[in-house]
Amino acid sequence: MIPNSVGDSREGQHRTPFTTILETLVESTVGCMAAVLVDGEGETVDYAGNLTAYELKLAGAHFQIVLRDLCQRAEPDRGAHASSRCVVTRAEHFGYVVRELFGGYVLVVVCTPAGVFCVSPRALRQVEVELCSEAGFPVSAHLAPDWARVRVRLSRGGEPAELQHLSGRADRVEVQRALAHVREFERAYQVRTADGRELVLVREPSGVWYAAAAE
Repeated sequence: MIPNSVGDSREGQHRTPFTTILETLVESTVGCMAAVLVDGEGETVDYAGNLTAYELKLAGAHFQIVLRDLCQRAEPDRGAHASSRCVVTRAEHFGYVVRELFGGYVLVVVCTPAGVFCVSPRALRQVEVELCSEAGFPVSAHLAPDWARVRVRLSRGGEPAELQHLSGRADRVEVQRALAHVREFERAYQVRTADGRELVLVREPSGVWYAAAAE
């Protein structure tokens, strides 16, 4: 169930526990201008970013209908809790990344036209897991947070020396090797923690770091 609104209003929209999740997505994604979460009826649940409430509510309602129509055309008998879908659209002034979430909810990320290519799959997975958990929906196996957003302290040589999880736990790390085959402007390392766990750390172009267990 969606939690009750809390905090100060923003053009009539109260802050909810989702607000910070959406704000973090916007702030950590290059080219992202705003994000809006809508329910299965196209009603806005919450939003964050630099566009007006009217613009975001309109975009959310419109793309909820577009995504629903596409899904019905593709698979008329598809269940409401099936795997997520994602649609990317570029227009003259904006770009949109539309992601189907749990229980009919839809996330619309509004970007610059070129920004749609910079929206991180790691960030989308992270925000989906966080929204799902906050709303009280079970986190499906395909949503298991393989990548988790972390903070990283660098050594004087510019390599990761310590990572801090959002929970506040900190781990000192030793770099095993730098990794190639990453996207342009990304940096990646395989590291080992003090307790022997091996992780992959990736810094995206936005400067945000993500961690995952090394294969």
